[in-house]
Amino acid sequence: MILLDTHVALWLTLDSKALGKQSRRIARQAAAANELAISAMSFWEIALLIAKRRLRPPETAQEMRRRIISEGAIELPLTGEIAILAGELEGLHADPADRFIAATAIAHDATLVTADDAQLGLPTDLVRSFAGAFVANYGDLDDAAQWFQQVRDLAEKFGFASSAKEYKQSPDAYPGSIREASQLIRVALTGSTKSPDLFQVARTLGRDEVIRRVSSLTA
Repeated sequence: MILLDTHVALWLTLDSKALGKQSRRIARQAAAANELAISAMSFWEIALLIAKRRLRPPETAQEMRRRIISEGAIELPLTGEIAILAGELEGLHADPADRFIAATAIAHDATLVTADDAQLGLPTDLVRSFAGAFVANYGDLDDAAQWFQQVRDLAEKFGFASSAKEYKQSPDAYPGSIREASQLIRVALTGSTKSPDLFQVARTLGRDEVIRRVSSLTA
């Protein structure tokens, strides 16, 4: 299942150019398979954006909700279980809407597509090659430091800078830093650049699911 973040749902519905081709394609395919969803929390965000005049769509919030649902998105309710999970999430900032939406994705085993997930500005061929190499060499390790070292080693092999500082000093010399390389894996596993600890996410998903999700970047 694909869960749309609030802004992605708006961009998709309003046919905004802010939504990249890949994210648009993923959403359309999910809708066709009845696997596209949106959290009820997103409609609260949309109503607030309209009320504060930060969003001025041609419809009211109620009409926007009906339109999003009519175009194939399944509305996922905010339950007590999701509310508790949102409060327990670690490594995520305090914005309640983001926490509720992330928790909804976890509770429904859905991939969250957010406004930050436009391939992180990296070339498509690099993304595919990096993801393919990660899958081919992935080790389901129990130690967090060893687990992350395999990401570091792969990033070095593909020419990423070892630190954000090093990248900023010579941005033309690298495709990005270890941060961007790590975010590729994070986006593949969680659908978002904002998630709990990456190692813990991978351990929770298990080896087969990690490989399946990262393999999606090679398509």
